[in-house]
Amino acid sequence: MQTFMMNNAGGKVLENIKQVKQTFEDGAKVVEKVEESVSDVKENAKTTSEKKSSLKDLGAELSLVPALPYSNPGNYIRVSEKIAKETFSENSGGLN
Repeated sequence: MQTFMMNNAGGKVLENIKQVKQTFEDGAKVVEKVEESVSDVKENAKTTSEKKSSLKDLGAELSLVPALPYSNPGNYIRVSEKIAKETFSENSGGLN
């Protein structure tokens, strides 16, 4: 009976070791994905900076706005509508 219990306990220990190993491997995969995401964000920031610089070089006036819900007057769509109305009313009297 004691031998059976030791073997059974040994089997549980081995099972626990396998579970810990799998958890560690899963954790390593998560860390790898996070590192890839950080790299993507850094590259996007660089690309965005380059795009802004290129647009400015072409003479564009950029209005940078925070991400806000559509219902907020500071939302990029609301801001662009306001700028369009001001621009057209000043230049040609087009949009009212």
